[in-house]
Amino acid sequence: MRYDIVKIAVNGTWRDMLVVSSDAPISVVDPRKIIQQLDQIEITYHTDGLFRALVDAGRYIHWYLVTNTSKTYRSEYVAELQAERDELAAAFEIALGEEAAHEDA
Repeated sequence: MRYDIVKIAVNGTWRDMLVVSSDAPISVVDPRKIIQQLDQIEITYHTDGLFRALVDAGRYIHWYLVTNTSKTYRSEYVAELQAERDELAAAFEIALGEEAAHEDA
């Protein structure tokens, strides 16, 4: 499935529109809450519900007017980032300590 955000003017106001397209029929549990699963992030699009749906050349396309978007990072990914940060901080402390020792000499 492909998820794209485009801008559309609705009653003179620019809004985000989520366009979901797929080679297979699209089925969502709640059309007011569309969830996109990525490797490390889950994006939740809160919408006004299904705006329009069609099938074009065997491609299923749904449009939703977005009211809000939120991102949730998977806990494993957050733990990886924290471990990398800690490794970098330790490396900088070592490098700064060695630099200070050279300046004192």
